[in-house]
Amino acid sequence: MSEPRAKLAGKAHLEIRGGRLAKGLDQIDLAASAGTTQSVVSRLEGGRVASATVTVLKGIAQVLDLPYEQLVAPSVQPQLQEDIPTSCLMYCPIAGCPANVPFFVRGQWHSKPTFFRCDTLTGRTCPWCGQELEGTCPRCHQAIPEHLDFRSTCHSCGTPYIPPQPTDEPPFPLPSASCADQALSYMRELRKATATVDLVEASHLQEHTGHDT
Repeated sequence: MSEPRAKLAGKAHLEIRGGRLAKGLDQIDLAASAGTTQSVVSRLEGGRVASATVTVLKGIAQVLDLPYEQLVAPSVQPQLQEDIPTSCLMYCPIAGCPANVPFFVRGQWHSKPTFFRCDTLTGRTCPWCGQELEGTCPRCHQAIPEHLDFRSTCHSCGTPYIPPQPTDEPPFPLPSASCADQALSYMRELRKATATVDLVEASHLQEHTGHDT
């Protein structure tokens, strides 16, 4: 069975050479103390190998009073597939975006964000205004839980996802007086038309039944 090997850190050859010179040793002395050969030490110091046996590296580290972890590359543990998020909830941070619903509380305009489900790589811009979406609380950076997508504030620290606006700066453009008059006039006409339809239907019903409604 082959002896386990470890990948060398990027500057391991410099650490070994510098440590050996600091101890006043030559390559033969270091090799003898670490239980290896001078040719192995030479290749290690020259940076001509990418890995070495764990036994040799630990022996060299012990002789040179160097941490073993300083000579080897950090191991990268593969992330399990179930640990990789497939989607997340995100929102537009702009108060005036049509995606967000404004409401007035205690002298300030607040916004209830609309949460969009995005994958982890794409779909991170608001479909309404094009702003880059946010997926965490602006203060504590906690992600948005799936079951709390109705909140306008962070479940962890209570910070509003979208900063409140003062009363003189509503988060949406206010309609002009002429627009309001037109809307009121339209509603009145609609009411009249609805009343007329009701009267016509009542008249037809009376004709068919012969009774007053």
